[in-house]
Amino acid sequence: MYMNDFSLLDFFMASVSFSLAVLGLVIAVIMPLIDRWSRRFFIILFIDLVLCMTLFIVNAIICLEPVTVNTQLILWFFESLFLSIPIPMFTIYLLHCCGENMKGSTLLRSEISLWIVYFILLVFSQFTTNFFYITPDEQFETAPWYSLLIVPPFVGMVLNLAGVIRRWNSLSRYNQCAFFFFLLPFTTAYSFMLSS
Repeated sequence: MYMNDFSLLDFFMASVSFSLAVLGLVIAVIMPLIDRWSRRFFIILFIDLVLCMTLFIVNAIICLEPVTVNTQLILWFFESLFLSIPIPMFTIYLLHCCGENMKGSTLLRSEISLWIVYFILLVFSQFTTNFFYITPDEQFETAPWYSLLIVPPFVGMVLNLAGVIRRWNSLSRYNQCAFFFFLLPFTTAYSFMLSS
């Protein structure tokens, strides 16, 4: 895919993801029956997703004109960073809903460790062509280590899924719905980033 070649489908997917994130933010702000901790959590979550999709749209608009490779890499870095933050946030919310101690949680420690590994790899990927590179004609090409960059968030999502399945009976119907609405825009945005 060309870094500056965004199709109509790309814009549609970005717009849908952005709209879902904004809708989630509005609901988190105005919903009357939500407790203070959850309201704050969802506001932070949806602000993160709005920022992520805003960066993607800005990247798409900027890339219509010739820009430097460094500009594209910086935008890609921040898109990827903002998109990774909800993975450990999901774990925090799950543990909160189940009334579990976060300090002693193996699941949370695992998620934070995976996120730190991802962050280090993401930073390192900006200074090497072993993960990906941009060709002279602005084509994004993956390199042999690219899959290493995908492994931590993927494992984090699998751990979260296993955590939800393990605790499903401990969750109220309201919380089960909340997880669905949490995962819908996140999964859409994450799938979109992986396909880009």
